[in-house]
Amino acid sequence: MTAATTARLAGALADRYRVERELGQGGMATVYLAHDLRHDRDVAITVLHPDLAAALGGDRFLAEIRTTARLQHPHVLPLLDSGAADGLLYYVMPLATGETLRSRLARERQLPIDDALRIAREVADALGHAHDLGIIHRDIKPENILLGYPQRGGTSTAGVGHALVADFGIALAVQSAGGERMTQTGLSLGTPQYMSPEQAMGERGIDARSDIYALGAVTYEMLTGDPLFTGSSVQAIVARVLSEKPTPLETLRDTVPPSVAQAVVKALSKLPADRFATAAEFAGALAAGQHPTAPTLVPGRDRALARSRLTSRLLAIVAMLAIALSAWGLTRGAPPSSPAPTTRLEFTTGGNIAFAFPGFGTTAGLAISPNGESAVFTAERAGGWALAVRSLDQMNARILPGTEGATWPAFSPDGRWIAFSSLDGLLKKIAVDGSSLTTICEVGVPGAAGITWLSDREIVYAPGALKGVGMYRVSADGGAPALFSRADSATYERFRLAPMAVDDGRLVAYTSASSGVGDPTLGVVRVRDGTAKRFPQVRSAMVLGLVDHALVYVRVDGALMAVPFDADRLEIGAPIQVGDSVAVRAWFAAAVLTSDGSLLYQQGGTAGRLVRVTPSGTETPLVDSVRQYVHPRFSPDGRQLAFDVFASTGVDIWAVDLGSGALQRLTGDGVTDRAEWSLDGARILYPSSRGSEFALWWHPLDGTSPPTKIHTDSNPIREGIVTPDGKAIVYRVDALATNRDVWVVSLEGDRTPVPLLTSVHDEKQPRVSPNGRWLAGEPLWSPDGSRLFYRAGIRVVEATLSTSPSLGISARRTRFSGHYASDIYHPNYDVSPNGKSFVMVKPAQDHRRVVMVVNWARELRRRMGATR
Repeated sequence: MTAATTARLAGALADRYRVERELGQGGMATVYLAHDLRHDRDVAITVLHPDLAAALGGDRFLAEIRTTARLQHPHVLPLLDSGAADGLLYYVMPLATGETLRSRLARERQLPIDDALRIAREVADALGHAHDLGIIHRDIKPENILLGYPQRGGTSTAGVGHALVADFGIALAVQSAGGERMTQTGLSLGTPQYMSPEQAMGERGIDARSDIYALGAVTYEMLTGDPLFTGSSVQAIVARVLSEKPTPLETLRDTVPPSVAQAVVKALSKLPADRFATAAEFAGALAAGQHPTAPTLVPGRDRALARSRLTSRLLAIVAMLAIALSAWGLTRGAPPSSPAPTTRLEFTTGGNIAFAFPGFGTTAGLAISPNGESAVFTAERAGGWALAVRSLDQMNARILPGTEGATWPAFSPDGRWIAFSSLDGLLKKIAVDGSSLTTICEVGVPGAAGITWLSDREIVYAPGALKGVGMYRVSADGGAPALFSRADSATYERFRLAPMAVDDGRLVAYTSASSGVGDPTLGVVRVRDGTAKRFPQVRSAMVLGLVDHALVYVRVDGALMAVPFDADRLEIGAPIQVGDSVAVRAWFAAAVLTSDGSLLYQQGGTAGRLVRVTPSGTETPLVDSVRQYVHPRFSPDGRQLAFDVFASTGVDIWAVDLGSGALQRLTGDGVTDRAEWSLDGARILYPSSRGSEFALWWHPLDGTSPPTKIHTDSNPIREGIVTPDGKAIVYRVDALATNRDVWVVSLEGDRTPVPLLTSVHDEKQPRVSPNGRWLAGEPLWSPDGSRLFYRAGIRVVEATLSTSPSLGISARRTRFSGHYASDIYHPNYDVSPNGKSFVMVKPAQDHRRVVMVVNWARELRRRMGATR
């Protein structure tokens, strides 16, 4: 507050309080040190900011805050006085001379377990008293918990003061008095890190269980040293509160008793019904978990949890022993009669590091060193991801500095270096210990589409969109890249991607992507002379390696496959499936083979569900079955949904009536996708490669007439949308000369196509604004054209547009967050015509679970032998 306001307060209260100085300011108020003249004591006077006071109205606020005066409890800082003085609203509490819990956390970070549980129980006791009187705090946080005070009516114990809860009911008083007007002040009631999901969603009818959640979050922070959720903005934190599960407490501090960890988890349940019904129940669960320093046996569920944690450690030891035994067998010539067993276990990261969810490049983020001693993966970070490395003889992973946004990590053959691609279009390498970050060369924005080492001194990579349509080789020490292998445009091959050196670096296997609708296929290049051969019958997303004369690869549906391969003749046999549920996106597969035949892969596959998601993050299934859904689109009236379904026969378009749930298959040729609606909702527009052309087609929903081809182009057409006036179609082609381009063709009069975006840049996913004036790439327009929605990692972000003096973004906010499937070529989500919900594709499996199969080669040999 200004000096004038301070003087105004001092003058108005001069007969009762002597205002001495300002103690601090917050979002709602300013706190002053004052002396109570009547009772000869120091007090703290909290004065609401004048603009907030004006919005609330004095009488209503004071009436509401007086309800907190009823609180008389040893662990509650009492309300002494309240009132209005010269238009200023204030309330008075005893002066706190100790410290806040926030100050202690800042100093110690993690509290001793006994101290943390005692503080939590005392706060719970205070909350229970208030809840019995119908009073909800609404803003439990470390700043509002005061420490170092004798218990009211008693003395401190062993020199350790008790906890007092401050500002009881203030947030409720503000909300109750202000009602709808409080939004005009810009005030956010509650603190995002400690808000319950229902409070973060703005629900007015919250109850005692919201305070229990907040206390659970505070207890979690006291035990771990870190807040439950963090983020770069309030919106980012709230999105995580609504959608994410906390990192298990016992993995961050394994000395926390299992029953305590379970109590905190229950308090932090997303649904109020799943939490403790009362604060007393939470306090009781914490008291039951407090234990002496000597270990004790734990009964029932706690014993199972203890076994689970012990089992995790034992499995890690088993993995290391198995790898060591496998390597020993290879180097010492172990007899074939005593092969090492195949062992499966979950690969964990430890600490605060979590695997990144597959999306926009992060799927291609998994590698293991040739000796099997270290693994590198993409880890979730605030606003993106980075590379993390874990030595298999250690429990926890660590972030590699300077690798933010990295993709395609690849170990050098000697295991000393990790090469990777960065989002700024550079190929880099970093030592495994995190030192010596070096730029090797430029590969083009948005980065490489695959990296492999031919030797310790040479790398082959597939470039970004700006560099060309082949693969390049470059010295690992840096220098000018040289063309290694060019795509065959005569056969509509567009890219050679995801290179993988096999056969001791004599061959490079790759993914061959064509310009038509269909799966990518397998190809190989002989390094010594550049001879290339493609195998169109092998639908390969990404090759993992060569094991016992079999190329192992991942199919686009996440199936793990193997095909017999003659490396001398470049000939193959019949592919067989040897696994499933690998996380894959386009041709980016999260799987890797070690040189000794162990397998590390991220689970997931591509099967999922279509769900409707509200801005609060609430999900509702739209279709019951689990399939490989992609590219959902609402009809103009919002009553139907069109989408693609991937199957063994190819890609086809389906529709569902959202009222009745009736499904309708619209196409059946396996070569159509990316449906868009006509303005009247009677037809579907889609590209198709049926026949020998790549054209746009109309398809009537009622089936009264056959599909009609409406436009062809000299380049393959891959997507098209109808303009808002229905008079033209904006479409995207795969132009071999200039990359992807965007054109427009009129549906009336002159049908000559007109170029919109035809640069060397990668133009795709065109979206026309509702007024027909603007074109956006990838983002979706709101129905009124005032906002754009786009994907940012796991967030769906709303950008508010301004048009003066030119088109720009005036504000951004996260609408919701979640682990939903994405696509790099076409929007894989949609906003409803009324702008109130979204349709998303939710994976059927948790893509963040990583599995290690030690000595998987033994299992592969058995399966291949049975097939032969």
